[in-house]
Order: sequence, then structure tokens, then C-alpha cells
Amino acid sequence: MTLTNFATGVAAGLAQLPIAGAVIASTITSWLCIGSGFWLGQQLREQTPLCFGSYLEGLASLFLIAVGVLKWFESP
Repeated sequence: MTLTNFATGVAAGLAQLPIAGAVIASTITSWLCIGSGFWLGQQLREQTPLCFGSYLEGLASLFLIAVGVLKWFESP
């Protein structure tokens, strides 16, 4: 996420946007996305049968790794 924020800063600088506006917009969208993802994760955890509960932390780790790999290959 830090590299994404850096890229947002570069894009805001190139577009000559005021830094305060870019930071506020980035903060709001981060809160919305992280908050909705957290809510979805809680819903999925509540719906998961107890026999699979011990695997959820590993699944979360694999999900984060997969997102990182996809972001890496997304770069030109």
C-alpha cells in the first residue's frame, strides 16, 4: 500500500493537484476500502464452518500474497 500511496503522490504532483486534497481523498478512499473489506472478512468468518476456522489465517495470508504478486505483474 505504501508504494500505491507513493504513486498517488507522484500522480498528484504531475497533475499539479494540491497535496492536502490528494491526502484527504486518499485517506477517505483507504478508510472506505479497508473498512468494507474488514466488514466482508468478518461476514465470511461468521459464515465459515467451525472445522475450517483454523485455516482462515493462512487463507488471509495467501490472499495478501496473491494481491502483492498481482500488483507486481501489473507494473510495466
